[in-house]
Formats: sequence, structure tokens, C-alpha cells
Amino acid sequence: MAEFSNSLKPVGGKYTNYRNGDDPNQLLYGKVLPQAIPLEEAVLGAIMLDKDGFPSIIEILRQEMFYYPAHQEIFLMMSNLFGKSQPIDLLTVHES
Repeated sequence: MAEFSNSLKPVGGKYTNYRNGDDPNQLLYGKVLPQAIPLEEAVLGAIMLDKDGFPSIIEILRQEMFYYPAHQEIFLMMSNLFGKSQPIDLLTVHES
């Protein structure tokens, strides 16, 4: 999962993937949404490692709960695989 966070750049103690380092939420509202990029990566990685991981979190997590857009896409792929009763692992998520 490290390749996703490589595009993020630390700016002012937070990670952002904006070219100029300005977070639109901070510019518009003066606040930054709660975020924990490493925790998101850990959750997604744990789901791929544990065969029964996704069914145990499907009632708790939703796609929009992930701050980083790539993590939202990965979660959506996992949801689609789960809906098709296909295994959720690094290979199947990567091929989706």
C-alpha cells in the first residue's frame, strides 16, 4: 500500500496531494477534515490479509469515510468483489 502514500506530500504537519499544498477544505472552511492516512492503509491492508475481514467491517465503514481518494477507490473495489463473492486480496483488488 506504500505506493499510494508516495504521492502525498507532508504540508504543515498533514499529508496532501495538492500541487501547491493548499487543502481546499482549509481554504474554504478554515478546517481540515479528520484524517489518518496510515490508519486507512492499515485497515485496507488488514482486509486484504484476513479472509473474513471485509464482512466484519461492512456494517461499520463506508467508502466516503476514507479521506484519501485512492483509498475510497480501493474500498469500492473491495465492496464490488465482496458483492460478487470473489476473494478480496492484493491480486484481485489490483486486477479490478
